[in-house]
Amino acid sequence: AYAGINPLVGSGALLFLEVELINTGTSPLTWGDVGFWNLAANEVPVDTDNGTVHVSHAGEHTKQYTPGWNLVGLPLSVTDPHYKTLYPAAIDETLWKYNGGYVNETELEEGRGYWLRFPGSGNVVITGETIETITLTLATGWNLIAGISYNVQITEIDDPNGIIIPGTLWGFSGTYNQTETLEPGNGYWLRASGPGSITVEKEGIGGGTSTDEAFITHEGAGFDAVQLLGSFSVEDASGNMQRLYFVEEMVEGKKSLQYSMPPLPPSGGFDARFINDFYVGTDHESIILVQSPSYPLTVLLEDVEGEYILEAMRGEEILETHTVYAGSAVRFMSESIEYFRLLNKERFIAENLPDDYGLSQNYPNPFNPSTTIEYALPQDAFVRLEVFNMLGQRVAVLVDDEQQAGHHSVVFDGSQLASGVYMYRLAADGFINVKRFVLLK
Repeated sequence: AYAGINPLVGSGALLFLEVELINTGTSPLTWGDVGFWNLAANEVPVDTDNGTVHVSHAGEHTKQYTPGWNLVGLPLSVTDPHYKTLYPAAIDETLWKYNGGYVNETELEEGRGYWLRFPGSGNVVITGETIETITLTLATGWNLIAGISYNVQITEIDDPNGIIIPGTLWGFSGTYNQTETLEPGNGYWLRASGPGSITVEKEGIGGGTSTDEAFITHEGAGFDAVQLLGSFSVEDASGNMQRLYFVEEMVEGKKSLQYSMPPLPPSGGFDARFINDFYVGTDHESIILVQSPSYPLTVLLEDVEGEYILEAMRGEEILETHTVYAGSAVRFMSESIEYFRLLNKERFIAENLPDDYGLSQNYPNPFNPSTTIEYALPQDAFVRLEVFNMLGQRVAVLVDDEQQAGHHSVVFDGSQLASGVYMYRLAADGFINVKRFVLLK
């Protein structure tokens, strides 16, 4: 027998050799016949079943990075894992691992993912020995992991106890994105339903991940467990974009976790998500959290029906309000936005309709010079709201129009009137109510 040696180029510029065994005799090759090949002073076991063996040598991996936060991991086993040795251009003290919360580090461990921040784009060449297999210990919830020196599909990971939650492998490239593949040199988020171990190896044997009950990515395989009603996307000035989805009704229990998003990126990283840390939610009344390093933000509503009320919020303060519908794109310049509140106008009104007509006591009371009067209409009606003095003389007409069902309010300005006791009277579809208030100057 003799061997033909062919160089191969692997993912990430790792160096491999393919050794093809040619049997020149009449009998099959056996381990006794072949034993071990000595190649470049390295003992290399030979796979005689198929006559071909891949020989991994000390190799190199070219890792590209982008401005801002990146998720990184070790693509090779290196002699010096200090982050400034591997990534000289990285911003000082920005290597963070995750252990239930972010922890600052200086060295990278095999199989663990990290956040690392850069001032600009570039690439580095990392040299070391190839990693062909690694066993990762996962905690319940989110884990920040890295793979080996080869591309590995999520379905090829050995998960004997089935703790990997389908659809929860996320990478980061300016924004979070779901993926199906662990690539060398990248960090990834992965969610586990309980503690346990998984094995990532060059030729994975598969295991506990299941794609029968859930999709791998929302972009590629569709939503099997929920009915989509449309989407809400947020894009910043750098082109980072996150798309969220509306559903009629969320699934419950463990199955809902497939729609969850990883922990927020560190400050300065782009992100958009529903307030419950999911990327799927109902459109009845939605709170969408946002953070971004660059403004303005552009919000786009797609594939929805009817009108929505979109509010940009900071705490309880409404910064901007817009009426939007399918195809509406709204640009927000304010860097103070903490979250968006989106209300399905029709659903919101229907779910919050009063059961009966009502007239509330004004506030403040006494007042000077203005006060607010609130009233409720269980159905559309012609409304007349008037103000009288104690002699029964009309001094103001605040409303005289057809109005939709719902809760309404109006501000009365008494700056042109003298101090005293006044009455306000609501008449709507046969309902009449009168209350007193005091103007005190």
